[in-house]
Amino acid sequence: IVSWTEENPSRGEIIERISEQTSVLEDKVESLTDLCKYSYFNQAQWTLGDEFNISIGQGDILVTPLQIVRLTAVLAAGGLDVKATLYPRAQSEGEKERLISSPTAALLDEMMREVMASGSGAAVEEGDASARKWLLSARGKTGTAEALWQGEAVSNCWFTGYFTVGNRRYAVTVLVERGVSGSATALPVFRSVADFLAERS
Repeated sequence: IVSWTEENPSRGEIIERISEQTSVLEDKVESLTDLCKYSYFNQAQWTLGDEFNISIGQGDILVTPLQIVRLTAVLAAGGLDVKATLYPRAQSEGEKERLISSPTAALLDEMMREVMASGSGAAVEEGDASARKWLLSARGKTGTAEALWQGEAVSNCWFTGYFTVGNRRYAVTVLVERGVSGSATALPVFRSVADFLAERS
């Protein structure tokens, strides 16, 4: 949808595109269309730089931990959709829609493995040989978002990733407001959750 900003298509065209190209519920299409057309496209001063910024999580982009953990769960499932539910239920492979192609999901999995092996996710392993071995079985990504809190610049620290304990795969997202960085503040929480699950498997 963001890529339509410069074009600023007509309301009818937006309705058609949202209906055909997204999974927005039918009864929400018109309200989303009006939000895009009248509150966003018509007022946006969008540039190519904005597209680059949003692609790396900078600029005018807002997400919730639930949205990020759902995306992470999709990656953990090899690109198959994983619905967020209040109570866990078994979901057969036949029910799952493919959201990300298998080759792209595999490439992202490898990138997230590299983050844990030698990138910003490796920070937690310092001085701990067992942690180094464990990290190679986890996939993850750090994030540090600049924000304002009571007029002062702060960092909101993210870590999202997935790992396997026994025969179960877990996706976990951590958000710590007003921390130091994703690797220094959020990653240790992720590690604690993983250790807790591993110890009780």
